[in-house]
Amino acid sequence: MPSKAYEKGRRAEYRVRYVLQGQGYIVIRSAGSKSPIDLVAINPSTKRILLIQVKSGKSRLRPEEREVLRNLRGSYEVVPMTTVREGGRLKLVEVV
Repeated sequence: MPSKAYEKGRRAEYRVRYVLQGQGYIVIRSAGSKSPIDLVAINPSTKRILLIQVKSGKSRLRPEEREVLRNLRGSYEVVPMTTVREGGRLKLVEVV
């Protein structure tokens, strides 16, 4: 049986995926990967690729996760993203 933290994180990933699909993205979820990338979102019309680390609750990107995402930006034409909780809602923000 998955832990409550895993279930909470999974629900957050599904919410982000649902919103992005509504914006025309094809979204791939990396379930249980323990990698810095939870979702890969591809928009065929804009040719934009988002690499997303979803955080639920008050958690933030760890420095090593931020570094991996930054390095991917330099190697590929991608936009690294994470989520932050703002007023009880998840918001996507670019990793800078």
